Amino acid sequence: GVQTCALPILGTISSFNDAGSIGACMELIGFETRDAASVAAAEFIASVTQSSLAHASEVIIALGGGTSPRQSLTHLGGMDLPWDRVWVTVTDERQVPRDHEASNYRLLSETLFLGSANQDRFLALEDGNFQARSNLPLIPLLGMGEDGHFASIFPDASALDTLLDAEGESWVKPVSTSASPFPRVTLTMKSLSRCVCAGLLVFGDAKKAILENPGNFPVGALIGQLGSRLKVFWSP
Repeated sequence: GVQTCALPILGTISSFNDAGSIGACMELIGFETRDAASVAAAEFIASVTQSSLAHASEVIIALGGGTSPRQSLTHLGGMDLPWDRVWVTVTDERQVPRDHEASNYRLLSETLFLGSANQDRFLALEDGNFQARSNLPLIPLLGMGEDGHFASIFPDASALDTLLDAEGESWVKPVSTSASPFPRVTLTMKSLSRCVCAGLLVFGDAKKAILENPGNFPVGALIGQLGSRLKVFWSP
């Protein structure tokens, strides 16, 4: 049956069990507006960051790209966190120059890094700096596409099983997909499965329908792996 996972954030709360995972419970928190969902997601990441820093000297926050998180990233960048103890990375990246319009780093430079976050503490996925700090607490804010992908783990990705293997060898892997003209690099389930908690920011009824019945979509594996550590912030 459906379990209740309590989270002290105002909103309409629904919980879904992934059919393939016993006892796992993902929570979906609904908001009337995308603005409200975006702010709540940012405040969730900030709260988990603060609580994690009570037990660790440093943490890593991993932030998604695309259009959905722009306001959330701006809000997060303006928050009063000990940014000198926070490393920032992306959940995935297109292999383009950093100033390219498709670059997730560019999105951070136009949002998070315009606030108080420290641009010098960015960890690129390609150069091994994230992998070298894989022992630090990880706090991701993910997005999801209408094909059920998250990060750059797409349904048509080659070696999809490897990307979704929490016991796999690679923290980060290259990806190609017909959904993008650019080759990509992504955090794998090996990385994401060890997170403290993860936020998932999604908009629209089509995406909500996927979350309610994830089936064989990649996000179903994320729900099964993270269970109650996954908090979904949704708005129509």
